[in-house]
Amino acid sequence: MPKERSARVRFLLAGCLAYCAYVFRGANYTFVPPSALPTHRCPPWSPNAIVVAGPPPSRLDVDGTSRTLSRHWLAAARLPFQFEDPGMHLGLEMLSNGFNLSQPSSQSDQAPMDFEEAIQGGFDQERLRRYFSSRPVELMSRLAEVSSVAWRVYKTWVDEESVDVAHRTRGEVLVKGLESLGPAFVKVGQTLAQRPDIVGDEAAEAMKILQIAATPFADEVALQIIKDDLGHRGPIAPNVPSPGCDADAPPLFKAFSPKPIAAASLGQVYRATTHEGVEVAVKVQRPGVARQLALDWVSLNFAVSVYHYLVPSLNDFSLLVDEAIRNMLLEVDYHNEARNAEEFDRVHSYLGFVKVPRWLPEFTGPVGTARVLTTEWIFGRRLSDLPRDLGRHAVQMAVQACVVQLLLTGFVHADPHEGNLLYTDDGQLAFLDFGLMDTVEPYVMEGFADGIQGVVAGDWRRVTEAMQTVGFVPTPVQKLKDGAANPPIYVDCDFDEVVAAVEVQMQEEEGGKSRFSAMASGLEKLSWRYLMLTPSYIILITRTFMTLEGLAEKVDPNFNIYTAAFPVAVRRALSPQTREARDALRQTVLRDGGQVRWDKLEQLVADTEGTGDEDGGESEGGFDVMSGLLGSSEGAALRRIAYDLDLQACVHYLASKRAKPWRRRAAAWVSGQL
Repeated sequence: MPKERSARVRFLLAGCLAYCAYVFRGANYTFVPPSALPTHRCPPWSPNAIVVAGPPPSRLDVDGTSRTLSRHWLAAARLPFQFEDPGMHLGLEMLSNGFNLSQPSSQSDQAPMDFEEAIQGGFDQERLRRYFSSRPVELMSRLAEVSSVAWRVYKTWVDEESVDVAHRTRGEVLVKGLESLGPAFVKVGQTLAQRPDIVGDEAAEAMKILQIAATPFADEVALQIIKDDLGHRGPIAPNVPSPGCDADAPPLFKAFSPKPIAAASLGQVYRATTHEGVEVAVKVQRPGVARQLALDWVSLNFAVSVYHYLVPSLNDFSLLVDEAIRNMLLEVDYHNEARNAEEFDRVHSYLGFVKVPRWLPEFTGPVGTARVLTTEWIFGRRLSDLPRDLGRHAVQMAVQACVVQLLLTGFVHADPHEGNLLYTDDGQLAFLDFGLMDTVEPYVMEGFADGIQGVVAGDWRRVTEAMQTVGFVPTPVQKLKDGAANPPIYVDCDFDEVVAAVEVQMQEEEGGKSRFSAMASGLEKLSWRYLMLTPSYIILITRTFMTLEGLAEKVDPNFNIYTAAFPVAVRRALSPQTREARDALRQTVLRDGGQVRWDKLEQLVADTEGTGDEDGGESEGGFDVMSGLLGSSEGAALRRIAYDLDLQACVHYLASKRAKPWRRRAAAWVSGQL
């Protein structure tokens, strides 16, 4: 056997063997070094662990029930790893279901669960584990498929390194590989397409096609899904052949495109016209996409478990996988997407330039099982198709809209790649595809806003404190003492030490004060010395920021995400939602007796004026920090401060010579209102 093929076979066999072992586990596992077997003792944090090592028993006693172990289990039991099962019964149920152990328990007597039952009600880890635990061959096949594609892409990429660029095929191989692996991998490719600084220009350019086009599935299948979902027995449209339909029934649409206008990872879109003359987009879900996502959840959890073995960490990255797949499963719930679109339009309409397509319930599938979603057609152009100056303006609109979502409204479009943004014919910015959304908690918005202001000001203590607020850094801060231990051992350390380390690292990072991706890279490097946490919510926020940066850098190589977000961050600081932030703002502006801290107020005003033009308040992208603030619900904290201030002392100060700059500002404001 050739050396390359032999290596590949060993690679696949090793992966399948490890994956086979993974399938049998009830929860997370950790590998036990062979040298520690068979006398390895369970770690103190896992009192219920089952150690699988050495010569296995032929029978296993659980809850007083003796069960015969199959020869498959005996083979797997010789592997040097252990199970850690906080939910012992679920793990044993998976063992019995997967390898036909004789199990008279009530759970094993249940009828086999079908997939529709497994995903009913959304993402449920226990139901999905139960479902796939009885299908080990399917899981092993998936691992083999992923491993095979990864090997082929890697091998092609390396082999073509010396080939002339014009004759390379590795970009096409990469894209086809990601597409073949399904929506979870396509989503990764869509994000990395915006980041040539991470994957290189060639790979990023190749993966851009994933943002605007994907291989469509058969039109006949899509048309049948439409008829089934909408309960229509007649033809789709007069111009569309519909075999087997009731020819006497009226057509569903007045016109319907014979081929999809666009295809994406989760579905494809047709253009149609209703009998009332309304042009619409009809989105049809790919067959089997929910099952594929659920299967990838199990697969990615395996990958995370292997990573934990290779790179010991206190972070539970399986939470990130859970969050990602949970959101993707929500993405295939079309009624959820329609509700998201309506909510997004409601909370962002005040911006004046955000456009959201209206959905048509009468042309959308039933609640809970819809595979068809129909919305109004948006007339516009992709941002990459715009002239340079107009493209720059459109990108500024996109940046402002996305930062407002992250810092002010907390309702975030988590997939703002170029395929989901259109510059409309009437000069608005249209957002498309509201399946993947995220809700940001107030304390996270305030923490990010404070951190952004800290980066702009070069105040790394403020930045580090913001990291604690949002959960990147623990309280108290800790440094690594023993990285060889599993899990690693950390000890408390001085906060100033971490602040100094953050400052040095950000100064060393290229783009440390201009790009969020550089911040992420710097934190990853710091995590080898200090304990850095990874909150589950961060996966979608990071995706949004990174996609946004990649989009903006196309039209402005000097784009700075922090200065672009600064005016919105100031607005967030002036409109706190948490008690801690409200108290901090009050202490910044007022003394205990209600007297104004004019020096601090001066700095706040300087921040608002420093974000825009000479008239103050409005940023380059058109965001007015103070517009409508005092009269809105956001301005409640400021109104309370105004109510509590010492009015007599305030008037006395404003009449003094020291207040001349304030009187000028007031006159300029009144003039502007007139």
